[in-house]
Amino acid sequence: METKNTLSKAALLYKQGDVNEALKLLEDLVISNPDSSKINATLANTYLDLEIMDKALKHFIKATELDPKWEAASLGLFHFLWGQDKRVEALIEHGGKHRHSLFGKGIGRVAPPAVPGV
Repeated sequence: METKNTLSKAALLYKQGDVNEALKLLEDLVISNPDSSKINATLANTYLDLEIMDKALKHFIKATELDPKWEAASLGLFHFLWGQDKRVEALIEHGGKHRHSLFGKGIGRVAPPAVPGV
């Protein structure tokens, strides 16, 4: 219950504009709960908002590894990669887990880029 309360407090602090205090709470939470996909994804979004890209990527990846079926985490990673102009990686991330939705939109029919020498 303490983890949920701390996560709620961090969200409230963030909404109130106290991003640094929210970040401290989230960083402490992820240390004590490293296997929580929700905490990793929330921390990733906070880092992204603060433009701390290397840490955002690390925690988006961790969240998707912990819960591969959680679409919100996967979409967070997808949008992060897309925003970093890593379009192929973004499509692979999304397509690997949600291929059915990509095929329905015709995206799954896009051939991967040619790799020289392969």
